[in-house]
Amino acid sequence: MGVIIIVIVVLLVYILSEAGKSPEKPPKPKEDPDKKTQENIAIQILTKKTTPEAIADKDGYDIEHIKQWVQNYIDYAVKYSLDAGKTNAHIDQLIDDIAFLKEVCHKYIGDDWEEKTDYQNRTRSKYK
Repeated sequence: MGVIIIVIVVLLVYILSEAGKSPEKPPKPKEDPDKKTQENIAIQILTKKTTPEAIADKDGYDIEHIKQWVQNYIDYAVKYSLDAGKTNAHIDQLIDDIAFLKEVCHKYIGDDWEEKTDYQNRTRSKYK
């Protein structure tokens, strides 16, 4: 009988000590990665290579943030698609302008106008 009382007292003390502890908090999600990484994650999810849940489990990012990255990427792709016509029209206009410039230079400067104006090296270093 004494052993039973001791066991009950020990259990009671254990239960009371555990009741005083605060429950464990879930781990804090990792900070959001840079924009390029967010886009790569969104592409992986959109191409069905992974899921938001798998990324959240593997990398520790907040799942709501991951879903927002996917939505941001979709919004960007739609806007890019809608603006593509304007961009292509602008490119076509620039191509026409360059052709006109070449024609005028050839007419007024001569056949060696590219050499005289250093046309091949002019302000193109940032695009190489």
